Amino acid sequence: MNIEILETTFNLIRPESKRFANSFYNNLFFKYPETKSLFANISIAEQENKLMVSLVLIIDNLRDLTYLKKMLINLGERHLKYEVVSKHYQLVGEVLLKTLEDYLKSHWTAEVKQAWTDAYEIIVDLMLEGAKEKYYHLGSGSKNVKCTLNKLKFEAIVRKAWRDSDSTDSIDLIVPILMNNSYFQATYEKLGQEKTLELLSQILTDSRR
Repeated sequence: MNIEILETTFNLIRPESKRFANSFYNNLFFKYPETKSLFANISIAEQENKLMVSLVLIIDNLRDLTYLKKMLINLGERHLKYEVVSKHYQLVGEVLLKTLEDYLKSHWTAEVKQAWTDAYEIIVDLMLEGAKEKYYHLGSGSKNVKCTLNKLKFEAIVRKAWRDSDSTDSIDLIVPILMNNSYFQATYEKLGQEKTLELLSQILTDSRR
């Protein structure tokens, strides 16, 4: 990462942090209105503040990579609760770069764009590591049949089903809804009922934290 460029250009944004965050979400919702559902139960003003707090923490800790890595891994793990999946990171990155360009104006050179692009890729990689997007590695029953399961995709499906069922805590009522999803159905067949229900219970418990 080109730390000096990131620090210097972000310092130009800091005095306008509230306007910048507001512009970011306006740009995001205008270009990708489908992302509004991710913030249905969240105050946008609060979310704007969280965005800037996160950016400040990242920029201020670029020279402490050990802490930065730990922070981003934790941040990625927390984003699972908001049903954030890989494609959302791509959309956010695109809009973030566009908003930076709007605010930095003549300071937005090819070198600056590359520095932010590279930094965002590193940030996303670490957040996805925290989200454990790659895989669950699970055993199924006494035969210990291995099943590789994409965690972000599976949890996004499960959380949507809970939302569509009025956030009921009854797993038995959720399963019929989930069985309409081909990915969940295939996973259910691989894992078996016991292991699948155990996994659903774990996700529900994590959602309450």
